[in-house]
Amino acid sequence: MRKIRPFQLFGSYIFCFILTVEKPCIYASKPSDVRNLIGFVDHIHPSPFQRIVVYNGSRDVYVSARNSLYHFDENLNVQSKVSTGPELDNPDCLHPSYPCDNKRVMSDNDNKVLEIIYDPHLPMLLSCGTLYQGLCQVRPIGKLVSDRFSWVGPFNESVGFTAGKNSTVAFFAPGYGGQTSLYSASTYDDRPLEYSPASVSSKVLVRK
Repeated sequence: MRKIRPFQLFGSYIFCFILTVEKPCIYASKPSDVRNLIGFVDHIHPSPFQRIVVYNGSRDVYVSARNSLYHFDENLNVQSKVSTGPELDNPDCLHPSYPCDNKRVMSDNDNKVLEIIYDPHLPMLLSCGTLYQGLCQVRPIGKLVSDRFSWVGPFNESVGFTAGKNSTVAFFAPGYGGQTSLYSASTYDDRPLEYSPASVSSKVLVRK
């Protein structure tokens, strides 16, 4: 199992609720001009692609798959790849930094959210998977390196849980007070209710 290094690069990041909405938001965007990636096959870790985003600054393409993230240049040449799973986990457990009485088993990490944080000083890639109750990670835009990421907390509160094992939708848009907010919605997936994310919510990413 890969050693988890929660705050190696960025320090500690947490999600904070700023607004909980009672009905879903509708978001539409112009389809990107990403060319067909069907011709790419990872023979070592084959898995269907799950999400695709394009960084406007360089036109580089970031792609998520089960247990992996890929970075392509604007000509769709592979630049880097990192593993995001499998890891020891259990639906009744929190992040490994918290003790759990239930046995953790090797579990796949399916990506449910892949978005770019357009910070003028440090643009980052946000990815949220099915491990650890749907926690998210942030990585710097550019070459993906296995130990250059930070888990986004809190690890023991529902505000930190974003991805569900069933349907999940998320996007960044202006929110309360003009702050860039992550709007997310997910369907209930039979996890313990205390670990379930809000069905529809908006929250901001802040550095502690």
